[in-house]
Amino acid sequence: MENDLRDKIRTALSDEPNWIDDPAFSKIKQDVFDRKKSESEARILMREPDDFVYLTLGELKQVVIQKWKKFEDNGIFREKKYIDRILSDINKARIVIAHNAKLQKLYTDQLMLNLQYYGKQN
Repeated sequence: MENDLRDKIRTALSDEPNWIDDPAFSKIKQDVFDRKKSESEARILMREPDDFVYLTLGELKQVVIQKWKKFEDNGIFREKKYIDRILSDINKARIVIAHNAKLQKLYTDQLMLNLQYYGKQN
């Protein structure tokens, strides 16, 4: 889902290759730089150079919300409020899972529904 969202953002912002230089994204730009630097200094296998792979789901959501008109105009997402809620809910579950905690069945079911809703947004 995150990679799908990255692809959707690439499509929506294809006419703005330097979107990350927008002052509205200065914190995201710095965080991407810091993540790349940290990985480089740790001498771990670097991800691909594409900045998108260094964005968290929360940051991806922020890009969508701040550049909403591009997503709406390109028919990528239909409702800003709806996709904002879906991505927020998915991110909350993702954080729990990423920290090796288990989701209760109710929240697992909710996550699965939100993933389906995400897929139906375009």
